[in-house]
Amino acid sequence: MIEPKLRFKADDGSQFPNWERKKIVNVSDRVKVGFVGTCECYYTDESGIRLYRTGNLQKGRLVEDDMKYVLKKFHEANKKSQLHKWDILIARHGNSGNAVLYDSDEEANCLNIVIIRPDLKVINPKFMVENINSASVEKQVCRLKNGSTQVVLNTKAIEDLDVGIPCLPEQHKIAEFLSTIDTVIEKQKETVSAWEERKKGVMQKLFSQKIRFKADDGSEFPEWEEKKLDDVAVRVTRKNKDNITDIPLTISSADGLIDQRDFFNKVVASKDMSGYYLLKKGEFAYNKSYSKGYDFGSIKKLDLYAEGALSTLYICFALNKDENPDFYQKYFDSLFWYLELQKICAEGARNHGLLNVSTNEFFQMKLKVPSSKQEQKKIADCLSSLDEVIEKQKATVAAWEELKKGLLQQMFV
Repeated sequence: MIEPKLRFKADDGSQFPNWERKKIVNVSDRVKVGFVGTCECYYTDESGIRLYRTGNLQKGRLVEDDMKYVLKKFHEANKKSQLHKWDILIARHGNSGNAVLYDSDEEANCLNIVIIRPDLKVINPKFMVENINSASVEKQVCRLKNGSTQVVLNTKAIEDLDVGIPCLPEQHKIAEFLSTIDTVIEKQKETVSAWEERKKGVMQKLFSQKIRFKADDGSEFPEWEEKKLDDVAVRVTRKNKDNITDIPLTISSADGLIDQRDFFNKVVASKDMSGYYLLKKGEFAYNKSYSKGYDFGSIKKLDLYAEGALSTLYICFALNKDENPDFYQKYFDSLFWYLELQKICAEGARNHGLLNVSTNEFFQMKLKVPSSKQEQKKIADCLSSLDEVIEKQKATVAAWEELKKGLLQQMFV
């Protein structure tokens, strides 16, 4: 087989034996599928047994978002789908091929997930997870999919995956090395989260006026004033009449407003965008029909592009020329805006059953803002400085993740 570019040596400096190619079935005690079927009638509260599903397997780790629990009698009756420490879990559909290590002693069960029970006499489970998630094995999984996004991986397909296997001592060294990098990445992510929490605290104090800036001459700024959105902004309804196609596009309001790189996507020139709103750089968009989820209430300012096309389900607006767009973007990110919008939407829900807001209600929403443009600028500059710190910390995470990706490419062939 082709030898990896990056190899480890034994503690005495000698070379480890060459890697061998083996099928997963040949280095596993068992490969099986967890419970397949309907088990909602066995769901219970957190006093039950954890039930891991495809959605809990993400990017090489177990996540506990929307965790389900099942009754003890279900767990005991379905021994085949019970999880043991060091089992390797692989999603059968959706994010198929994504492997995750179960490294807990806690009782758990799983639904529609392939379970690999590695032979611990010849396999380091941490090594094997990284191996299965490598680009080399991913290519094999892609061939199994054969262009279909709905393919379901069965146990035979998993058993036949061909992987490069070094001797167990070298596996231990690789696993320890990659675990060290993972620890650095996780600590860096914790740093990002800590800064994001600090920013939330600062925003809370600034917009509640518990902390006030002073003017450059040391004097107090005037009291804040209450305004409506239409006092400071005007609705944008311009259409893409010339059907400009060389601009980023968001297909529909269902896309939400998260990151502009995801929100706006380049499209082929043949796409008909003549009926879309045309947003200019510095203008804002709000998804009035996005009724739930992480990004509820989010308003984004177009910064990364000169122009962008949006579905007419969005509410678009531009600030008056004398207003500070950076300040208002921070204000729209604050809890105060979120709560006000939530209140308006809840009132609307009682009338028409949907958690959204009409265009008229939107522009009548109340804002509590500094009357001094200088104070607005100081707030915007303060929060922008925190954003810069957070972005640098995120860039450090991305750099470490890219480093690990490069190392994996040299280790697994």
